[in-house]
Amino acid sequence: MERAGDSQMYYSINNSIFKSYILGWFSNVNIFLKIMIDIDNVSNNQKEIWWGFQVYKTNQQKKDKHRMHQLQETIDSQILTPNPHLQNIK
Repeated sequence: MERAGDSQMYYSINNSIFKSYILGWFSNVNIFLKIMIDIDNVSNNQKEIWWGFQVYKTNQQKKDKHRMHQLQETIDSQILTPNPHLQNIK
């Protein structure tokens, strides 16, 4: 004997618009949320939401990469620039 809520829950899971609900992951200190949508049931609005997250994620990754590159350049320049205080020591 199945409980009253079981078939309804089963139906909503199987016919859900979202295949995977929300996946969160980290890149440096940023948290990205990604919504995966079942391609069979995609409306234009839902597609826009999904692509919006994709674009946001890509832009954040570019910003992170640029920030890391700048940081590396700063570190390199500090390492490669001779320290004036040390030059006088013989």
